[in-house]
Amino acid sequence: MALVAAACGGAAWMAATCSGAVVKSPPSPLSPDPSPRAPALASAQRAAPEPGARLAYDDGAALCIRDAWPDRLAEARCIAHGEPILQWSWVDRERLVALRASGEVALLHDGRWQELSQPPPSTWEQPEPRDAQGHPVDGLVPSDKVHLSVRADGVWLSRCPFWIAFDAGGCHAWVNARLWPSLKVEVDPAEPPGFRDPEEGRDLPLGQRPDDVHLTERPSADGKTLALECTRGASRSALEESTEGVGVDFDWGWVGESPTSYVVRVSRDYIEVVRVSLYLMEACQSAPVREIEMLRTGPGDFWVHDDPKGVVVRHGGRALGVVPTDDVRWAPR
Repeated sequence: MALVAAACGGAAWMAATCSGAVVKSPPSPLSPDPSPRAPALASAQRAAPEPGARLAYDDGAALCIRDAWPDRLAEARCIAHGEPILQWSWVDRERLVALRASGEVALLHDGRWQELSQPPPSTWEQPEPRDAQGHPVDGLVPSDKVHLSVRADGVWLSRCPFWIAFDAGGCHAWVNARLWPSLKVEVDPAEPPGFRDPEEGRDLPLGQRPDDVHLTERPSADGKTLALECTRGASRSALEESTEGVGVDFDWGWVGESPTSYVVRVSRDYIEVVRVSLYLMEACQSAPVREIEMLRTGPGDFWVHDDPKGVVVRHGGRALGVVPTDDVRWAPR
């Protein structure tokens, strides 16, 4: 990657941090404050507003939940899970669900784990598939693949009794059991949601483009490179990628409440594999601020990304705090 640029300002927000706030309890109604300032104090001491976002992460020993506001990040509430977790997900804003290494599925709500009932073990068993002549289907092997998914109608656990061991593979038929809020069992050849497309952490922020900054894709005259040009007044820069033997695509998103910061996603298609890179940019600077390995957007202008110090939680350009792992999920609104 080559960069040709004229610089136009620094990324001051990158050093931004946030400190917590203390909310005092209002005076007891049994002992009213005789001070004439009491009404004003009562108004100022009202309960804190609802958080703008909520996130969770697995720190290896517990699932931790943290509320976030545009200017601060609450302390973590961590609930030990007792054994390794294979998968976990938000169910709604108040509940999380986890698939344990033992095969148990448990719901986390109000700081407590509730193990979900599963159908009898025989439910997961299926007869060995046979072809029209009654012979075992070629390429099928017994499988212990399992997948947890949250769908519109509840929490589902899926198991694959027989796997097709050709090319990318596939399940002959999934046995799906809804475990919450009520039990339901079905057999379906379709893969359960999210089985092949787990969260990759290659999101783009969704802020608004500054009026004075413009980004344009431009191929070179000889067709050997593709450039993403940045223009801001008299300042210009170009992020260039070679297109010889590879298909290149640029996507980008603007960091909310930041006048000139954006993230570029470069996809390089080598036919058999697609490699993706993320770069945090400051409009028309001569080089990326840094490369990003993981970025997940939350509601509004909330987002998280990896950093040498950990995983940074941000609202727009403001750093709210750091969490210890990149296994971070935002709660649904």
